[in-house]
Amino acid sequence: MISWKDSFEKINNELDLARKKKDALEVLSSNGRISQLTYDSLNDALTVEIDQIENRRKELAEKMTSKLNELARQVNALETFLANVEMSYAAGEITEELHGQEVSALSLGLEATKNELNFIKDAITQLVPEETEPEPAPVVETAEAEASMPAEAVIEPTPEEPTTAPIETQVETPSVTDETNIDQSAEVIAETPETPEMPE
Repeated sequence: MISWKDSFEKINNELDLARKKKDALEVLSSNGRISQLTYDSLNDALTVEIDQIENRRKELAEKMTSKLNELARQVNALETFLANVEMSYAAGEITEELHGQEVSALSLGLEATKNELNFIKDAITQLVPEETEPEPAPVVETAEAEASMPAEAVIEPTPEEPTTAPIETQVETPSVTDETNIDQSAEVIAETPETPEMPE
């Protein structure tokens, strides 16, 4: 467990140091204290160094994941042995002295294995934190909500447009004209005198 812890802490310290150097370099460049040529040279070197440390960290995480699976199997085996010892003692197959010795040894091994297991779990989480970060997706819901609002605004005012006023005006105009013409024709016929018939 000590070797895993040392490797983990060493990589983290190296990565933290390289990132601090890069931050200091950015400050020097922004303040105009170094030329662009000097900045580019140092920045490229630090970028390569950080990439190498990141690759080592990734490799360590993969090895620790494999070790984690191995420790999980060991915990299962130790718990199985411990359960068998307890059942054998309850059934009278082993003496109390032997029971105490085996339980003590198995319990110590189980505790040490679980401690190392928990340490590696925490270390893996710190080595690859980006894998544990969930991807937010509220942007899609907001876009859908905004897209639906203008559609409702367009539909609402459509049925409110008046269409009956011009039709009523057009219908009334010819009816009044027709009645006037009929009345005038009747008056002309009434006023016209009848022509007397000529005697033969």
